[in-house]
Amino acid sequence: MILVVSVTAAVGAAVFGMVQDRIGAIKTLAITLSIWTVAILIACMATEKVHLWIAANFVGVAMGATGSAGRALVGQFSPRGRSGEFLGLWGMAHKLATCIGAVTFGVVTHLSGNNYRVALLSCAVFFIGGLVLLWRVDEKRGRLAAKIDADIPV
Repeated sequence: MILVVSVTAAVGAAVFGMVQDRIGAIKTLAITLSIWTVAILIACMATEKVHLWIAANFVGVAMGATGSAGRALVGQFSPRGRSGEFLGLWGMAHKLATCIGAVTFGVVTHLSGNNYRVALLSCAVFFIGGLVLLWRVDEKRGRLAAKIDADIPV
């Protein structure tokens, strides 16, 4: 399954790179967060192995697409000459989110009496919350701010 997720992640990154070029990073990230949510719902409702394989393919596509679109957006919002700072901060935020997600999954698993379906649903809450917050991001304004900041001498 790890191999399947890795292959579909590569496919997701490539395909959604082209999608992002056409519709922008914010809309692409919104689609990927929706795919993550669908994958979780499929996994939570799974009654057969094939359902988990389907969910794994969705996870792979979403993982590759989210990673590439997220990095691209941070790159767009980075003023010239400061992309290392911005991508470093993004990387740290990414690691923090991973920790928070893992701890939340573990706590919910424990509190629910080892019910992994409930724990998975807690992950969906994060993706839906991210989707809600994402709609508040103005991609054009972020690119403009990066350009203006790049023109200001440090």
